[in-house]
Amino acid sequence: AIAAITDFGLHYYPHEVKVKVELEQVPVHVEVTDITADSMVVHWSPPIHINALYYKISYDGIKDYIDSYGVRQHYALDRTETLLDHQLRSFELLDLMPYTNYLINISVVPVDYSYRPPVRLTVKTDVGAPGPMQKPTINGIINGDNIQVLLPKASEENGPISYYYLIVIPELEKSDEDVASSVYITEDLLESQWFDGEEVDAPYIAAKFSSRIPYAFILGVGIHGGLKNYKLDSQKNYKVFVRAVVVTSQGHLF
Repeated sequence: AIAAITDFGLHYYPHEVKVKVELEQVPVHVEVTDITADSMVVHWSPPIHINALYYKISYDGIKDYIDSYGVRQHYALDRTETLLDHQLRSFELLDLMPYTNYLINISVVPVDYSYRPPVRLTVKTDVGAPGPMQKPTINGIINGDNIQVLLPKASEENGPISYYYLIVIPELEKSDEDVASSVYITEDLLESQWFDGEEVDAPYIAAKFSSRIPYAFILGVGIHGGLKNYKLDSQKNYKVFVRAVVVTSQGHLF
């Protein structure tokens, strides 16, 4: 069908041309395997009654996610097209975006270069680790010795967030101030526990939140997500950061 774009929208012409697609003229047994967050492998077998000069693969994608401000983002990715040798039976798509719907077309180019319709597949890449987040912001002192912080939210561009951890690191040495947050292993932090009255002298997780992380949080009081939010020492310095976690079948990404 053919349509014209006018100032008043699309205008479709009344006549349509019907084309019968013969399976003998398209690649067969097309499938996608080895799907990761940024790649996948397309496999196929040659057409039954046509000799291929090349194979042509083209693909584009649609991103639909909630950003770090809670706003839904929706946009299309540019199309990529590649001609492949007629002897190939598989091709790996690389540098893809995580958690994205890709429309893949594979068709055969015969020796006379005449048009042949494509086989179409829709495949979604796996989730990826969340991107970098903003820093928590100190909002002031509550009840004399507790600190209120404003917590950042992660963008879900690479996949939906499963939950968040709020991590507190007491009394940093001067030489440790620039240590990356990734060196603090979640499993080790969860093992840090103290009795009331004991000095808290190692990094710990003060709270666990669902994907709906609160906008503001008070450090130093209460139990949140089954984790104790230990009282702060007014004589110590602290480093605080938020870790977003995505749970996958291969493990946890943060």
